[in-house]
This record gives sequence, C-alpha cells and structure tokens, in this order.
Amino acid sequence: MRGRTPFGNATAVGAALLVTTAVAFGAEPIARVPETGFVLKQKLELLDKATDLTDRFIAVRAVEYVDGIADAAVGLGYTCYPTGVDQVQIREVVLRYLRAHPERLNDPAPLLVLNGLLEAFPCKRQDEQ
Repeated sequence: MRGRTPFGNATAVGAALLVTTAVAFGAEPIARVPETGFVLKQKLELLDKATDLTDRFIAVRAVEYVDGIADAAVGLGYTCYPTGVDQVQIREVVLRYLRAHPERLNDPAPLLVLNGLLEAFPCKRQDEQ
C-alpha cells in the first residue's frame, strides 16, 4: 500500500467520487442535491423488499453507486479486499455501517460509503505486514 492516510489526497478522492457519482446515478442535466446516507440507506434496503420494477431499478442503481465508490477506493489504495469479496458483501458492509451510525445519516453518502469500506477493509501498512 502507498504510504498515505485515507484523506491525504483529498483532491483525487473528491474527483474520483464525483465521477463515480455521475456515472452511477446517470449524469443528469439539472443540479442535484448531494445524496445523503439516509437516502442511500433507503435505496439499498429496497433491494430486499422491492415489489416492482421501479423499486428494483432504484435499488440496483444504489448498489452500482456503492460499487463505483468501492472500485475507486481500491484503485486509490485506500481499501484492500480479501479474495472472494463480492458485490453482496460490499453492500452489506455499507448497510451495516449506515445502520450502526444513524447520527451520520445526514452526511454525504460517498463519505459514509468510504468510511464503511475503510473500517471493514483497511489496507495494512507496509510496516505491519
């Protein structure tokens, strides 16, 4: 792992999360209010209880949103997944983090996703290996 803290390169992280958000939620021509943890939690929970195609679509987009942030976190060297971690496990990690921190649900969703992933899948420093 590179020797930097998770927030040491905030510009790169911000740019990666911005691109991820635009791709995952479809760049829309109007300005959007930034997604909060509360909204993301609701959308992720829809996956298990969706009764129609609209709810299922919303839930799948939320999962893809989380996957995009997870891919960026790995690419930037902030998180390290053990072999075999899949999309379902990543979703569960993020949902668990959101449920465990209800006081933070008004924070921006990308920050909460990243925090949940960092907590669950930290990269070991080179001096710890």
